[in-house]
Amino acid sequence: YNQYPCAVIEAGGIAAGTDALTVNGADNQIWGLQIQRSPRDGIRVNGDANALNYVKVYSSADNGVRINGDNNLVYQGTIGFSSSGAWPNCYPNRTGILIANGGTGNRVESTYVGCSIQAGVQISASNLNTIGRYTNIGLGTTYGEPNGIGILINNGSFRNEITQTYVTYNLGNGIEITGANGTSILDSVILDNGRNGVALYNASFTSVGG
Repeated sequence: YNQYPCAVIEAGGIAAGTDALTVNGADNQIWGLQIQRSPRDGIRVNGDANALNYVKVYSSADNGVRINGDNNLVYQGTIGFSSSGAWPNCYPNRTGILIANGGTGNRVESTYVGCSIQAGVQISASNLNTIGRYTNIGLGTTYGEPNGIGILINNGSFRNEITQTYVTYNLGNGIEITGANGTSILDSVILDNGRNGVALYNASFTSVGG
């Protein structure tokens, strides 16, 4: 869990249906920002090639982080729970991280995603994105921060990759691929989820393990 000092955006008082932070530009770096209680998305990234480093986002009414652009990075984030103090506490987002609207080439790395009401990470109608590099989705029994579904890939998404990712102790399927093709699942640990480790529904050209 990242313990870096954070600037805090307390978004509970902003207008309904708005995001706490929207990034429309390109090539921005955001470091050590904590966002809580957003009326819609905690962080919405519409631009390209931005990096969210060491961000903490929880208690968003919609998505903790939503990415609509291309080639963005979420690195060392803590999504869905507070890591302050001796024991983490759940403060759910509806979905932890959503990549949507045709976003391509985005990456989630070394990030902890827990407590999401729906999916920890969802890729919807988007291609060529990567979840990997020691990302933890759901965590384990020690901390008990499950998502409804660990990772959901759907709505015609194509050629996305899950690699070096821990998908554990989620309430439903660990990885669910619905109406999405060409997904690769490599070098990952998928265990102790409430339903299937990997569930495929109307999904073609899926590679599990190599």
